[in-house]
Amino acid sequence: MPAIAWVGFFASASFDYEPWKTLVPVCQIAQTPYNFLQSRAGSGLDSWAKVRAYALRTPGGIKIGGPSAGGIIEYTVDDLLRRSGISGVYAPFSGAAPAHAALLGGTVDMQIVTCGDGIGNVASGATHGIAVSAAARHPRAPQIPTFAELAIGETLLNAFSLWAPPGTPPVAIAELAAAARAAMADGAFRSLMEDRLAFALAFKDAADVAADMAAVERDWAPRLRGSR
Repeated sequence: MPAIAWVGFFASASFDYEPWKTLVPVCQIAQTPYNFLQSRAGSGLDSWAKVRAYALRTPGGIKIGGPSAGGIIEYTVDDLLRRSGISGVYAPFSGAAPAHAALLGGTVDMQIVTCGDGIGNVASGATHGIAVSAAARHPRAPQIPTFAELAIGETLLNAFSLWAPPGTPPVAIAELAAAARAAMADGAFRSLMEDRLAFALAFKDAADVAADMAAVERDWAPRLRGSR
């Protein structure tokens, strides 16, 4: 389960059930930058400076597509526009694929995707990478600046962890965590996570996962509910 997406989804709409308060954390296995901002290859918008200049001279500013309404991504776009002093709108789609088709077709100027998809798109020549919400430039795309570096947003990582049903015995949690740690040492698994998905493997035990989830809820739920 991706931590910040989990909290963001439930905090941005009306749900009675907050699963991270019921399920039992097992361990964290990986983390990755949450946001990757890209533009269409051939659009001329191959840097943030060009994007901002385009937005300032275009009536209505820029259109940025994403995979859903509400949540962290829409908040990110609103924050980006505010920090940059430019106009624009967030265009929600029913998933990442329709948003990407809209980008390639010129319906939107920019798109926010996962880091792995963004790096893959740039490598294929389909898009330009504009910014990534990592703490430092990603080793697989060192030419792409961070949101913080451009002063258009904050560092935002998404942690991926395993969870079990309520009432799972502690001994079973420990066994599952040990199995996950062993899997993380497997070469094929590391290649999938690091090379294909652009994740960084990072083990944390159940107590640290629970503490991190509490911090995510504390830091993000009020902002998302306040931006509805």
